[in-house]
Amino acid sequence: MPAPVSIKTVAHRTGLTPHAIRAWERRYQAIEPARSPGQHRMYSEADVVRLSLLAQASRSGRLISRLAKLTDEQLRALLSRDNSEKPRLEADGSSQNTSELMEPALEAIRGLDSQSLEAIFERAQITLGDQGMLLRLIAPLARTVGARWKDGSCTMAQEHFFTALTRVFIWNLNRQFHLDEHAPRIVIGTPAGQFHDLGAAIVAAIAANSGWRVAFVGANLPAFELAGAVQTFGAKAIALSIA
Repeated sequence: MPAPVSIKTVAHRTGLTPHAIRAWERRYQAIEPARSPGQHRMYSEADVVRLSLLAQASRSGRLISRLAKLTDEQLRALLSRDNSEKPRLEADGSSQNTSELMEPALEAIRGLDSQSLEAIFERAQITLGDQGMLLRLIAPLARTVGARWKDGSCTMAQEHFFTALTRVFIWNLNRQFHLDEHAPRIVIGTPAGQFHDLGAAIVAAIAANSGWRVAFVGANLPAFELAGAVQTFGAKAIALSIA
């Protein structure tokens, strides 16, 4: 029988942060690791396998609160269905090549088609993962839509439609990350005179995905307000988005 391993090893093997591993155990009873005489968590190979399955299933946007109730076999079946859907999704124009995702997304924005845009985001989650979707699809889309609004080829209504739908979609991603009190803290927003906070929202989602507790304070905040937020929240870092 393999020797139990530490949480650091589990994090390395599963791609999860230690904070997420502890939260999934404490809040959702996803696993029940053994304890050393010093009360340190010691993870079995079965724990590592289960956490790997949960991590893979959660990257497609599913809530860990629901996934944690499934057996390992049910998780494997779920992932098998996801894998069987990839060829069909790629045939629909949703391959890992982001250029094949951009034009359908821009067409949905032009038509104010929320159903199609959400479907593209969901497909991108499966092929790219959460962070891949944020960095390789949503962030470039935000830059493109902003540039088109500036040159007049995109209307204000289309830009607001994209921003509103994307912000809601991004924050729904964060519902699966329930980090404990020991997670590092970060304040994210925009400084005074900066009214566009979608970039900050993208960074907030990436930070939460990476194991940070995030205080998203929104747009157009003067320096003293940002400093106060850092002090109040006990943040170790601040991230500012500037257009």
